[in-house]
Amino acid sequence: MDFKMRICNMTDIMEPGVGLKMVYTVEVAKGWLVDVMHVPKTGLTYIMQGEDGSAVYGRTEDDVAPDMTYCEEKAIALVRAADQKEV
Repeated sequence: MDFKMRICNMTDIMEPGVGLKMVYTVEVAKGWLVDVMHVPKTGLTYIMQGEDGSAVYGRTEDDVAPDMTYCEEKAIALVRAADQKEV
């Protein structure tokens, strides 16, 4: 059975001059997460990277998986769909 991506968390950030920004935490594989930035005003949506350049991380700060492959487009589509439901 394939793993089904899901949104685990969402945080709103108000930034002067930009407005509302939303960071969604998406579980892309069991126990492995990525953060997806979404700016509703412009529609800009992208996968965020850590200081080391990796995007995928685990439940602790030391758990990173820089070589893990996942479908970025699917994670972004999940976030965009969730944003449409909230409107």
